[in-house]
Amino acid sequence: VWNVRQGAGSSSRSSLTLGATLADRLSLGSRVVVEAGLRAEAVTGSAAGSAQEVSWQSLLPHASAQIRLSRRGGGSVFGGYTRLADRLLLDYLAVGDPAAPTAVVSRWNTQPDVLSFTALGAPVARVGPGTGGDPAFSAIDAGLRRPVTDEFIVGLESKPGNAWLFRFTGVARRQTPLLGLVNVGVPTAGNYDTFTVADPAGNVLDPADDRTLTVFDRRPGSFGRDRYLLTNPAQEPLDFKGLEVNVGYTTPRVSFIVGGTAGMATGTAASRGFGPLEN
Repeated sequence: VWNVRQGAGSSSRSSLTLGATLADRLSLGSRVVVEAGLRAEAVTGSAAGSAQEVSWQSLLPHASAQIRLSRRGGGSVFGGYTRLADRLLLDYLAVGDPAAPTAVVSRWNTQPDVLSFTALGAPVARVGPGTGGDPAFSAIDAGLRRPVTDEFIVGLESKPGNAWLFRFTGVARRQTPLLGLVNVGVPTAGNYDTFTVADPAGNVLDPADDRTLTVFDRRPGSFGRDRYLLTNPAQEPLDFKGLEVNVGYTTPRVSFIVGGTAGMATGTAASRGFGPLEN
């Protein structure tokens, strides 16, 4: 049974971003164009009454170059690098917000033919994101770092004649560090027993994709000792590699473009949070 309680007062969260960008474009002869720039950002955010404030300062460079393969401009190669930074979402500021809700998760001792919601057993876990009156229960790491994404692109563009356009672009991205809500009150070591179960995966008739999954079973001695910290947990970065293909045709009366992408992402994509709707 989830017993959810609203925090005291009304929740009020706000963030402010200040930014400035310096950029320039340079032509080297008639065939080479280079662009470069730098953006500086300062981000702050907090919830009213919270003991923590998020403060980030970021330098976000970008650079690109395009080289025409001939003076007539029938084709070109291009490439570039960009650093992007995540926004400070107001949902992050709910952690440590004294007005945000909390919940107590308890065992349910009712009988199938009674369904009494008052028949609560022992509490199993406490859940944020609010503090429930205890600032040590839910907090934001004072050294929380901003997630940034480094993106590299390289491509080839061809314009045979004035009507057709063919473009092939390769993209690689890496995001780090990641944000995660960690239960520092109940770390994995010493608080969970483990066992394994067989998982037939996608094709139950083909053993080639069968796996063995490890299940973590929380020990009763850890019940109720939960404390949460929004931090940058030690985990692998998110990587993406992709290819984009575009074909276009343009005349004074007709214009169309057809495109397709293929990509592969690796990393920890699942949420590290704990909610009643999560698997």
